[in-house]
Amino acid sequence: MDYFGTRGNTARWIQSFLSNRKQKVLLDGEMSSDKPILSGVPKAQCLDPYSS
Repeated sequence: MDYFGTRGNTARWIQSFLSNRKQKVLLDGEMSSDKPILSGVPKAQCLDPYSS
């Protein structure tokens, strides 16, 4: 993270936020198992606790 000018607590928060993410898919009433997310960043809607 030093490469991007981010250090300390901020760098640790970003790393924690973007690592060990998983997702499930619901299709026709069937839920998949957890799968790791290996790329990308969360959309703002996913971060909104009031979104449905």
